Amino acid sequence: MTALDKLNQWLTLIANLGVLIGIVFLAYEIRQNTDALHAQTREAVLAATQTELQAVREDPNLVLSIIKEEPLSVVEQIKLYTWLVSALRVREFSWLQRQNGTIDEAQWQSELAVTVAILQAPRVRLWWDKVGQKTVSPQFSAFVNDIMKDRPASNGIYQEQTNWANPPS
Repeated sequence: MTALDKLNQWLTLIANLGVLIGIVFLAYEIRQNTDALHAQTREAVLAATQTELQAVREDPNLVLSIIKEEPLSVVEQIKLYTWLVSALRVREFSWLQRQNGTIDEAQWQSELAVTVAILQAPRVRLWWDKVGQKTVSPQFSAFVNDIMKDRPASNGIYQEQTNWANPPS
């Protein structure tokens, strides 16, 4: 074996090690990017949820209009309609991100619980059946219909929101 052949073998070995190190580094970079994408998705969902909550803080009548027994005024309907569209679009975004793998199971279960809570009230179910389903994708609408089909309508969660600090008489 000539010195040139030995040099060629060493250079080939060094090149192969370089490729291996590059692959390891690339895998590490992909993992970091994936973690960053997951964090950005969680942050986006949290920011959208904070916006929903801010709307209720600024106008508590949004929640009260859900459990109100009297008919809603046009203004109340518009306010409630837009808040519900916003809230369900956030859940749709979460659902899509769960399908894409950018939201983990624990976060998805939390978003699912919020979806069910929002849609429990009879007035919200009426909104969903008449107009709400048209504000989201057909696939998400079908998903929501499936998870809600055996759940009874109830104002319970909204009554808890408005009476939690008052002990029963």
